Amino acid sequence: MNVDDRLVEHEGPPRYCATHTNVETGLSCGRCGRLICPRCLVQTPVGGRCRACARVRRSPVFDVSGRQYALAAGASVLVGGVTGVGWAVLLAAIGWIFFLPWLLAAGVGYLVGEAVSASVNRKRGTGLAVIAALGVLVAYAVVVGVTLGRSGLGFYTPFNIVFALMFLAVAVYIAVNRVR
Repeated sequence: MNVDDRLVEHEGPPRYCATHTNVETGLSCGRCGRLICPRCLVQTPVGGRCRACARVRRSPVFDVSGRQYALAAGASVLVGGVTGVGWAVLLAAIGWIFFLPWLLAAGVGYLVGEAVSASVNRKRGTGLAVIAALGVLVAYAVVVGVTLGRSGLGFYTPFNIVFALMFLAVAVYIAVNRVR
């Protein structure tokens, strides 16, 4: 018998995954011996295991409680409102000089994102990213409210609206990336 014949031979009945009963397999859990397919295999430092033996858990960094979401929302709204006032005052003081509004937007996004992150002990997640984005929207709403109160609708030309939305997008992007 040559080497190629040994590879083609199949000894014993076919074995199937315990979870996916239609998938033939030759793998088994290194701890309990349960038959597993490549989709069920969890690679651990001590070998392949089934999901039950590998004890797959979510990272604590992404495990955010309801209380922490509430803290993050409070921090987001508070910092968003305060930075919105600062954003509006500085924007009124410096005007629309090309790069300064971009820096203000980046600063607002950073501050809101950091406030959300710090309020939940540097945890991360999609829910926190949404909360940070809402905090930036609060800041933007304050800026729009202050601007409308001072200048009326005449300030919002199509040119200014396009740039204002770009500033908002930059601020949201930075805030979201602080907690995602």
